[in-house]
Amino acid sequence: MLNIKEFEEKKTQTLRDILQYLIDHGEDGDKCKDGEINFPIVGADGNDGWLVVKFVVPRGGRDGEEYDGYAEREAYRMTLQKRADRAAEKAKKIAKDAEKRAKKEEEAE
Repeated sequence: MLNIKEFEEKKTQTLRDILQYLIDHGEDGDKCKDGEINFPIVGADGNDGWLVVKFVVPRGGRDGEEYDGYAEREAYRMTLQKRADRAAEKAKKIAKDAEKRAKKEEEAE
């Protein structure tokens, strides 16, 4: 495992690399805080705003357990899958309810 100084150096270098990439591709990016960069964005409707990108070196839990990035990714995938499943169930229910209402209206006529 890298020590804290090595982690911070890697974070700083990655931040610099990504910032340079953004600048090379026409973005007006710059550091706004330690470990953060920002740049202005314009939406399709012409409204403007800011995008902030944060770089964090997770240290793990208080119990001494190291941060597991792969487990974090898997937990996120599972969360997205659950959301998709719930959305699909909701869409089915809405379609079924709409079908019932249409049948009722036909019978009422």
